[in-house]
Amino acid sequence: MSKGWLYCLSNPSFKDDIIKIGMIKDSDKLPELRAKELYTTGVPFPFTIEFAKVVLDPIKKETTLHNILEMNCKRLNPKREFFKMTVKEARMYFDLIDGEYMEDLNDEKENENDKNDKNKSCRDISKCFSNGQQIRHKIGDNSWISIYNSDKKGLQFNETFYKSMSGFANDHHRENGTYKGNGISGWVECECEIDGEWISTTDLPIL
Repeated sequence: MSKGWLYCLSNPSFKDDIIKIGMIKDSDKLPELRAKELYTTGVPFPFTIEFAKVVLDPIKKETTLHNILEMNCKRLNPKREFFKMTVKEARMYFDLIDGEYMEDLNDEKENENDKNDKNKSCRDISKCFSNGQQIRHKIGDNSWISIYNSDKKGLQFNETFYKSMSGFANDHHRENGTYKGNGISGWVECECEIDGEWISTTDLPIL
């Protein structure tokens, strides 16, 4: 069964929370390329990739996702992939579809690189933190503080669970309106609490 992408794109040209949700048949063709293809002379500004997910059988998964969206929000044109909804709402529906988010894949890639280079800092969330440890992401004076859950091997923030540092940090940027392009590495921007002090997670040792 083939792998491909589901993606959510926004554009400052659109008003009233209009987003594009589409599909790429081949997982080797990255969403960045699709966003560039859509930036034609008829569109004044480039598209922003809000998030993307690698899935099995992308054609079927896109049909399933579009059907769900049509039952819960307005589709502007049945022949086009544009929906009237917020990015946050779209993320909730994407969570219903099996697959791996782009930021999670980036974290996995960093982890694999660390395994091949013993001099690199920890990038395995299950080996960097202890149960109940606080992980913080700051944007100016705006802070999100999550708790590491060793049983689930991820971060709990309010009602949302994150299995990657980047997923946590990028969602904060989306909520704050500061998300750009393909996002950032949560390992670079986050901090963790150790003995009452906040320490950057950039160069953490393996526990």
